[in-house]
Amino acid sequence: MTVQEMQQRKRELGLTNQEIADRCGLSVPTVQRIISGSDINSRAYSKEMIEAVLMDTPKLREGEAAYKYGYMKKKQGEYTLEDYFELPEDERCEIINGVIYDMTAPVVSHQDISGAIYGIFWTHIKNNKGPCKTFSSPIDVILDDKTIVQPDVLILCDKNKIEKGRIKGAPDFVVEVVSPSSRSRDHVLKLNKYMECGVREYWIVDPLSEKITVYLFGEEWGGESDLEIYEYSFDDKVPVSIWSKECLVDFAEIKENLWE
Repeated sequence: MTVQEMQQRKRELGLTNQEIADRCGLSVPTVQRIISGSDINSRAYSKEMIEAVLMDTPKLREGEAAYKYGYMKKKQGEYTLEDYFELPEDERCEIINGVIYDMTAPVVSHQDISGAIYGIFWTHIKNNKGPCKTFSSPIDVILDDKTIVQPDVLILCDKNKIEKGRIKGAPDFVVEVVSPSSRSRDHVLKLNKYMECGVREYWIVDPLSEKITVYLFGEEWGGESDLEIYEYSFDDKVPVSIWSKECLVDFAEIKENLWE
C-alpha cells in the first residue's frame, strides 16, 4: 500500500493511530511515522502489520495483527529473555514486563547529549581511579526474566553483574535521554522498573523541555519516604548523588555545544 492508500483506508475505518498501534503491537510514534510517510527507514514488517490491520478488520484485538500474521511469536506481555535472544542481531528493541518496544535510531541531539554525559562520567572515573564503570547504549541490561533494556548511559559499580557480555541486575545509576517515541516509557514504565529493581539514581533528560528530573531511590526501595525528586534545567550543573555530588554535569555547557 502507498502512504496515500493507508491514509485513505484509515479514514474509511475511522481508526486512530492509537487503535492501530494496539492492534499491531507497535508504538504510536512508529505508526504515525509510517502512515505519514516520514519514516523512510521503517522495518518492512512494521509497515506490513499496519497494512494487515487496515485491510483486514477494525475488530482485531490488541496485538492480534502481529500475532496472527506471524511477525511476532507471542502476544504482547508474553515475551521473555529467550525471545529477545532469538531476534536478529540488528534488531534494536527492549522488552519491559513481557512487552516488546521497538527502538528507532536516535536523532543527532539525543546522541550528542548522551555522549557528553558519558564522557563526563568516564573522565571522572579515570581521574579519581574509581571502582565503577560507565557504559552507553547499546548495551543489554537484564532486570528480570521478562525485562531487558538498553539505557542511554549507566554507571555500574559491581563487576560481578557482568555476565556473558551483558549486565544482569540493576545498575547503580541510569540516564535516559527522552525521544518522542520513548517519552511515556522513560517517564512511567522505566521509572517504576528501575525503582523496583534497585537502581539507586535515575535521571530523565528531556531535550524538548530542557529539563532534567532526578530520582534518588536510596540504597533500598522501601516506600515514599526513601524517594527524593529534584528538577533541574539546561542552565544548571547537576550533581551525581551516588558519587557524593563530587561529579557535576554542566548542562549549560552541553547545550552550548549542541550541533542540533
